[in-house]
Amino acid sequence: MAVPGVTVPATGEPAALATEPEVAEPETTQPETEEPETSQVDETEDETEDETEDETEDETEDESGETGLAGGSYEVTITGTAGWADFEREGTVRVLDTISEVGTTNEVNAVDVCLVSGFPAAQPEPGAIWLGSNSGCDPGASAAHIDLAYVETDGRTVTVRPDERVAATLGNNFTAGSGLAAGLYAPVSGEMSITIDDGGDLSGTVDIVGYGGAGFGEVRYRAEISGHRA
Repeated sequence: MAVPGVTVPATGEPAALATEPEVAEPETTQPETEEPETSQVDETEDETEDETEDETEDETEDESGETGLAGGSYEVTITGTAGWADFEREGTVRVLDTISEVGTTNEVNAVDVCLVSGFPAAQPEPGAIWLGSNSGCDPGASAAHIDLAYVETDGRTVTVRPDERVAATLGNNFTAGSGLAAGLYAPVSGEMSITIDDGGDLSGTVDIVGYGGAGFGEVRYRAEISGHRA
């Protein structure tokens, strides 16, 4: 029964319950990991490579002989035979930087080396000798430095081979006797080889053939050299 003044709502479907708000799932995306900087490592590797290259270059230079032979003056004893005469005498070996880089007909010498004992041209004696790769290596040489020989280096060893084409200059010469009758011989073949160790000790050999002109012919000079840096 209706009650006057009171309105009764129409009966219908019960109102739907409000849906609970969705709870957002927390993002699980992990932060990006920054790649470590590798520039320092690269620089270290570059420096290591550079140091290795430098060491290799140094070793190569030592093995080439151009830096392996200690320059300077060496007091030596020469013992051997010149022609028919045996001898033992004192002398000097000099090792110098390249004297002539132009005007040479037998290649530029890596170093210049000379053996000097006595004064064969002015005072002939058995075994007196001037033997070098360049005339400028001898005492009192002229200003016109002449390249007199081929030079090869191998570590601490240097080999000098006289150039026959310039033998007539007598820049290299030796004597096998004494007095006015002694001939002056110009080396035309053979070689001198010397080795210098870390302590400055020098050892070597000379085995050359010299020509003394029509009246004297050829004479062989053979000797061993030993000494120490002055």
